[in-house]
Amino acid sequence: MIKRILFLVFFALSFNLFAIQKIHFSVDDVINCFENLTRNEKKYTSAFDEPFFAYIKSLHEKYDAKVSLYCFYEKEGFSLAECTERFADDFKASSSWLKFGFHSERPEKGNTFDGGGTECL
Repeated sequence: MIKRILFLVFFALSFNLFAIQKIHFSVDDVINCFENLTRNEKKYTSAFDEPFFAYIKSLHEKYDAKVSLYCFYEKEGFSLAECTERFADDFKASSSWLKFGFHSERPEKGNTFDGGGTECL
């Protein structure tokens, strides 16, 4: 009987330890998703209609992931100063799991990440 109780206690503790694990990841060189939001602000009803933001929101919902996005200020004729403010409330409401920081003013020539078609980069 004691072995069964110890097994159940061990099992319960193990399950709870796995239940509290968390994931956090960051993405560098983000800007194109903001340009996409701005160009499609009439098409999107939420910031999370934009494909990259939709993807990271799905990771948050599925895994309780926390995400940090490190942004360029400008790239190829678009700057964050031009970004629409229409979705500011979406980002404020997501601030418990989605953070933004500045990575660089602009990409240096030959020093950019090619994300293989990622909408964000």
